[in-house]
Amino acid sequence: ALECYVKGNVYDKAVDLARTKNSPHVTKLLEKWGDFLVSQNQRETAINHYIEAGANKKAISTSISARKWTKAIELLEGQPKEDVIEFYEKIAEYYDDIHQYDLAEKYYIEAGKAKRAFEMYARSKKFDFAKKVAKENFAKEEIFEMYINQAKVFEEKGMFREAEELYIAIRKLDMARQMYQRNNMLDQVIRLVSVHNKDKLDQAHLEVAKTYEEAGKFEKAEHHYIESGNWNYAVDMYQSRKMWEDCIRVCKSNATDRETVEIAKKWNKELGEQQFVDMLKKMNLTDALIEYLADAKQFDEAFDIAKKNSKHKIPDVYLKKALYLEDQQKYKEAEENFILAGKLDEAVTMYCELKDFASAMRICNDPKIGRASC
Repeated sequence: ALECYVKGNVYDKAVDLARTKNSPHVTKLLEKWGDFLVSQNQRETAINHYIEAGANKKAISTSISARKWTKAIELLEGQPKEDVIEFYEKIAEYYDDIHQYDLAEKYYIEAGKAKRAFEMYARSKKFDFAKKVAKENFAKEEIFEMYINQAKVFEEKGMFREAEELYIAIRKLDMARQMYQRNNMLDQVIRLVSVHNKDKLDQAHLEVAKTYEEAGKFEKAEHHYIESGNWNYAVDMYQSRKMWEDCIRVCKSNATDRETVEIAKKWNKELGEQQFVDMLKKMNLTDALIEYLADAKQFDEAFDIAKKNSKHKIPDVYLKKALYLEDQQKYKEAEENFILAGKLDEAVTMYCELKDFASAMRICNDPKIGRASC
């Protein structure tokens, strides 16, 4: 009769009959009854039969599959840990999924899976807790390896700021920087260095600028060259590509007009004089060019450009030429240029200093010249 009950899956009758007969098969029948109920998707009912049968691992496993987590934990606590350690990880995963991280950590640790607790906290951006788990459960060398491996996982998933947090935590700034460089996130390179290594910010700007230049992103390259304190590199970049107006613009923004013209004069041969002057005129720099030429004693060229483009600068050129001729002791020529510059007083002063009072009075009394303050 017992065999018939078992074959027909009538386990309640089979168990009752076995008990009345004090059969040693009661325990096995209860376990089989549990197995049958599980096959019928009646897990909750099966749990109690497993417990009664002393099939603790099956009771725990079924509690987990039935999502009866409290029951599973209750059953675990009465068992030798080495026999049921596999179940701790599953319970930890459940608490991890529902964001009860303290309990998840507890059961990961119980399962001997401290690394998963670390990964859980890192993934959840709870870096202080991740650090605590790492320090309490791993040697220093292992911690470094864990942080780096997890950072690489974050990078692969596009979680760059999370990866950065891990690199910074173990003082691996260079690895964070290389990560951003690999992913062409150059603005993040600058941000990272500006926050964590300000002394190397100029160098970082310079490296980023060169990368942008190689990529043909000249505007961004220019910005970073200037930020690095090397605006002249931006000028060189544009010059090598014959982008003259950009050359001048960068010069004008970072140097004086005189310095700009001095640099620009080097390009005169490549541009041709008219294009060169037109460009300076467009950038409102012809006056500075005339000043530069006059100071360089290139008076003919200065006069030529002034007559064509900046007539108001002609007297200034005459004055500079007069002062130069005076220094050369060519006083008569100097006088002529002082007069053309409208600086009669300067001519008179020159002769007075030479004690040539006759020449000084001549200028004062000559009605064709004008009146000096004699």
